[in-house]
Amino acid sequence: MFNRAIKSGLMKKDQYPFDDYEISNLKSTPNKRALTKQQFLSIRDLNLEDHPNLLLSIAYFSFLLLQSWDIFLRYNALRVEEY
Repeated sequence: MFNRAIKSGLMKKDQYPFDDYEISNLKSTPNKRALTKQQFLSIRDLNLEDHPNLLLSIAYFSFLLLQSWDIFLRYNALRVEEY
């Protein structure tokens, strides 16, 4: 909108509010959310006899992990068929 106003002569270029503003300053480093191999192995090898209250959580985690893997494989199979 500002660029149009400047081009049509309704506004002077020195009134442009975004001269000192750069979008690249807003970019941040991505927050890595993936588990490390060691964290995954510690969940896999957890002794549930010592922590029976975690059984359902481990079951949900395993289910979601398998579902994500299945979706990943199906998506990549579709992409291969496109070529």
